[in-house]
Amino acid sequence: MKLQYRYNPDTCRFEPVHPSPTAWMRRLLVVSLLSACGAFGFFLIYTRHFGFPAEQRLAAENAHYRRQWHFINTELGKSEQRLSALLMRDNTNYRLMLDLAPLSPDQLKAGSGGAPVPLPEDVQHYDELKASYIRLLQLQHRLEVARQSFDELHEEADRKNRMKESRPAIQPVDNRELSRLHTTFGLRMHPIFGVLMDHKGLDFALPKGSPVYATGNGRVSQAHYSPSYGNVVYIDHGFGYETRYAHLQKFIVHPGQYVQRGQIIGYVGNTGVSVSPHLHYEVYYRGVAVNPIHFFQRDLSSEEYLKLIERAGQAPHSLD
Repeated sequence: MKLQYRYNPDTCRFEPVHPSPTAWMRRLLVVSLLSACGAFGFFLIYTRHFGFPAEQRLAAENAHYRRQWHFINTELGKSEQRLSALLMRDNTNYRLMLDLAPLSPDQLKAGSGGAPVPLPEDVQHYDELKASYIRLLQLQHRLEVARQSFDELHEEADRKNRMKESRPAIQPVDNRELSRLHTTFGLRMHPIFGVLMDHKGLDFALPKGSPVYATGNGRVSQAHYSPSYGNVVYIDHGFGYETRYAHLQKFIVHPGQYVQRGQIIGYVGNTGVSVSPHLHYEVYYRGVAVNPIHFFQRDLSSEEYLKLIERAGQAPHSLD
């Protein structure tokens, strides 16, 4: 505290004035109160604008979590869009290509209706969390629909691929060795018995010993000698298809053996009821004989197919 002076007329001099202890205490108290009020005012202003340190930390954490939550919701929206596009492409392209029934509207919107979803206790009281949690559950349900649909597509594509490989779709002999094709499928005069009999296949005239090929993947169901067919092989191709190869010189497969399209199963002969070396070839679909010539066009060019038909026209009668 500064020292004060007072003029003394008796001595005509300025003399120092020494305050009493009470005055000193009073002045100290005033200064302390003013300092305390200033500090308290600054504290109020600071906390109003910036908050307590703990509140600042919590606010920073909340801002961080909100940014993360916003990012998660943005990615969730992108995932929903991608899944919708995938389901639409699945429904309008792939299922149509594979002859599968399209998904119903309810399946496409799986999880978006029905009974209310039970929510966890820590989510029920927060609207933002509740909305995002429900969106996530709906996305999970739609993903499960997409997974099941994909599995169904995969199974059907695999089945159709196996059916394509199993279907009798090629000629059972090499065209280069073929001298004549007898297309007398149906009712015809039997060349040996001289009576009208049903002819359920085609006759390929080839040199004895020419190779005979399986026309599709399948399992050999029979391979034996028959009084009428001679040496004959039956192949069960599955999917309702069966083929028969008769009058063989010999066969080189056995019952139960799995064969592939183009595999040699025997050789042309003249066994059984036959007038000359040839292959008698039959195709059955669901137990009914069908004309094998309708299956050859997939294996031949247009020119080759027309040439085959021309050869067939030169053979008016069957060979068995």
